[in-house]
Amino acid sequence: MFIALIANSLSAETLLNNLSEADFNLDDVSIVMQNHKEQLALLKEGGPLKGARLWGLVYRLKRAGYSQTDIDLCTNNLKAGKVLVAMEVTTDLEAAAKEMFLDQQAQMIELKL
Repeated sequence: MFIALIANSLSAETLLNNLSEADFNLDDVSIVMQNHKEQLALLKEGGPLKGARLWGLVYRLKRAGYSQTDIDLCTNNLKAGKVLVAMEVTTDLEAAAKEMFLDQQAQMIELKL
């Protein structure tokens, strides 16, 4: 699973469009934002963090094996208005997906598969 922090909802929307155009399945993508209504406007709930909101993210990331340092980084940045994007990705598509994330200046968090 990729987890990344994106600067804002516009960059997140661009990332989602790019992933879709490259035939990635958006059902494998989750986003978490401070504003839940805006989050749902960008992407229906699905992916590895389906249904997660800011207040429930800590438990979900701990369960996925992320460190407390990574969890704190994610929650603090979400509170500051950034967007968390998580994506389930197979090893063969890992490089292409990571490149698309980095094209949006994503701050990548440790990859968990």
